Amino acid sequence: MSLENLIEEQSKFDSYLKNSDYTFIGPVNQNLFEPFFKNVNMIAPMRGFPRKIKDFMSNRDAVLKVLSQLPNEEELRIYVIIDRSDDILFHSTIEEYCERFNIQYP
Repeated sequence: MSLENLIEEQSKFDSYLKNSDYTFIGPVNQNLFEPFFKNVNMIAPMRGFPRKIKDFMSNRDAVLKVLSQLPNEEELRIYVIIDRSDDILFHSTIEEYCERFNIQYP
């Protein structure tokens, strides 16, 4: 799926999120996660201290900038983040999230 299609899908799905859960688009390749997160963290504006993962990964402008630096052939997907009070990245896919919370999503 193209980045444009993923952005559209992400926008459609946001209304189904519970509480303060959020989504971001990122690389499927787990080896790219750490550098991807670090780059988004460096680009996103500060929102507070201490800085939490949500503070930078929910910043779509910063995420899109870093995505544009990945090779064009890099496979991307939408990650759904279940926001918890601790700073652990507990993520799933849209399908898993819908199943977990019994959400009927087209």
